[in-house]
Amino acid sequence: MLDRRLIVLMTLCVIVILAGCEGGETTDGLERGTLIGPGGGTILSPDRNATVEVPDAAIDEPQQFTCQEIGSPEPDPGLVADTAYRFSPDGYLFDAPVTLTINYREANIPTGVDEASLQIARLEASEWVPVAASVIDATDNSVSASITGFSTFAVVGDVSAPEE
Repeated sequence: MLDRRLIVLMTLCVIVILAGCEGGETTDGLERGTLIGPGGGTILSPDRNATVEVPDAAIDEPQQFTCQEIGSPEPDPGLVADTAYRFSPDGYLFDAPVTLTINYREANIPTGVDEASLQIARLEASEWVPVAASVIDATDNSVSASITGFSTFAVVGDVSAPEE
């Protein structure tokens, strides 16, 4: 009788643990999946440093979205370490703009990059292309921008020429 209770208890523990897991390991890092419906919602990266706020009516039917940390993104001298994320499905277009916010650590800003120059950039053909109208919140160490579709994004700043 005691063995049977122990087995039931262990089975329940495994079920609870598995139910709490989202996404799985990938070669670049953790991946987190989120189901969003027409009423909107929030997509959160596994490390909780990137969020996408999907407003009401930005999608017309429920969609599974994922966010994956990119451990080794395309190099760029202005790339802030630990800020690259792949959002999927890649190329997905929203019916209305959504807000992407990526948090950064000041210690990860490359030498020669002014914090005021930080912006969200999209990876296009191995180049980081700035997203228009990025907004920096230096108090919260975050950068936000409106985007209309999914791709790979990171925080990138302008590298100033060294003073002579």
